[in-house]
Amino acid sequence: MADTAAPPDAFKWVVNLSGSTEGQQFYFITDSGVVGFVQLVYSTMNSWSHSTQITARIYLPDNTIKCKAPSGNAGGFKLSDDRLSVSASGIISITHKPDAGGPAPSYKITFNSPGEIDIDIDVAGLVKPLQLDGGKRFHSPGNEANGYIAARFVAKTKISGKIVVDGKSYDAAGYGHYSHVVQSPPQNIARWNFVNFQNATDALMLYQYQTPKGKYAQDQVSQGTLILNNEIVAITVNNHTIFHGTYLDDFSGYRVPTSLTHVWEGTALDGEPIKIVMDLNLKRMVEKINVLGELPFLLRKFIEAFITKPFVYQWVEDTEITVTKGGKESKISGRVHHENTFLYELEQP
Repeated sequence: MADTAAPPDAFKWVVNLSGSTEGQQFYFITDSGVVGFVQLVYSTMNSWSHSTQITARIYLPDNTIKCKAPSGNAGGFKLSDDRLSVSASGIISITHKPDAGGPAPSYKITFNSPGEIDIDIDVAGLVKPLQLDGGKRFHSPGNEANGYIAARFVAKTKISGKIVVDGKSYDAAGYGHYSHVVQSPPQNIARWNFVNFQNATDALMLYQYQTPKGKYAQDQVSQGTLILNNEIVAITVNNHTIFHGTYLDDFSGYRVPTSLTHVWEGTALDGEPIKIVMDLNLKRMVEKINVLGELPFLLRKFIEAFITKPFVYQWVEDTEITVTKGGKESKISGRVHHENTFLYELEQP
């Protein structure tokens, strides 16, 4: 396994790339039952038009969905001198807190859409930051022209503050996950699988993507992290996901699962073999998103030329994971925010 420890400057914004997207995402699962995420994406998909995409998606306990996803040119995108803090269009600010202490960077996040969504939260990293495959995963080792993924993440965070939706305030106290990802170029990926499982002391992350079969030497790249009692116990790369009972969704044209199994396998940090299984019966789909419908016009046209149609499916479920470590089995309960992103059909009807 390549070095997975993210260096101190790993969360600095790059933004000087061409033909890429770069984004920072903050996911939260609150004790009040509110689940969601905030993200800022900077796109340099062509040399003449850079753009930003700002998103806040809130899933309330009564199944109400609230979303704001404004986009625009990059003129309102402003970085701090150290490139660790950023704001855009007077709507979102991501402010690094250098004096917060702790094992990972901490942030103040604000999102302001008056009368609709107002977010003011503090995000404290509870475990050491990690990165995918040494920091940069090339699709074709030895051939950088085919592109890469650079991904850094903190798999467990503590959230505090408030979230206001349509004038009603919710306590944001809870736990979450954040990441910073560069895709160059993004059209090389066929599917993303993302898992953010949390309870008060434990967490489980899956960060997994697949490329069109046969296009590159390796069709799937995966990294998982298990956290028990606020300590990283295992980092796994031999992971896989099995879709069960798929159906063709007319909304997207993709085959979507009704249930699935995630499996993480590897060696724990203490040297013992470990296997983690999550069986998910997907009952609470909170949203399905036509990504192209939310992008700036020029970026949308560029992607349409290379990608059939990107769609994102989101579920929030209460579930249980089974951890087998050193021959001993334990079960852990929590809530999971599960996400599938489809960009290219891998299954056949």
